[in-house]
Amino acid sequence: MRLAGHLHPINQILSRLESGRMRWPGMPLKLTNNNVVQCDLMSLKNYSTSISTEKTVLEIENILSTHGASAILKQYDGVGNITELNFMIDTEFGKIPFKLPMDAQKVLQILKREKIMGKASGLSKAESEDISRARMVGWRIIKDWIDSQLALVEVNLVKVEQVFLPYAYDPVKNQTLYEVIRERKFAGMLMEPKHP
Repeated sequence: MRLAGHLHPINQILSRLESGRMRWPGMPLKLTNNNVVQCDLMSLKNYSTSISTEKTVLEIENILSTHGASAILKQYDGVGNITELNFMIDTEFGKIPFKLPMDAQKVLQILKREKIMGKASGLSKAESEDISRARMVGWRIIKDWIDSQLALVEVNLVKVEQVFLPYAYDPVKNQTLYEVIRERKFAGMLMEPKHP
């Protein structure tokens, strides 16, 4: 039997599943009454969306503009597909640029995996391998995330710039704040740094 790219004897897997649950590289598995291995992961959010990328991006632009974005710019891949949104938020200290990327290839990998695992039952095999569907799903997930984050702003729990801080963007260095901090290996932020 092959699971997550590893070969294991079926009896070893079944013995680990006797309790009804086991973990397999990040996937909760259980053994059903019919001795079928089933994965309990939730389906990818919005995997079955039929809302176009263009409509979703317009919704994102509307959400951002009603929460203080003074400029919004779409970046394309050269063949007409939106790959990121850049926007500017006015703060009490001045304007801060932000960059929200969306990697359709990563979403596509998840769609393919979920189809194989039976988690995307509403999709055909062709749909689960369609890069345009991956774009639709990815942007829809980002839209929902933005909507949820800005709900916190609306009830005064956080500020807009706080929500998007990891995506604060330095156009000169072409890096987000997260990328800068990661490049420095989160120096000064780790409780117990790992040593190589």
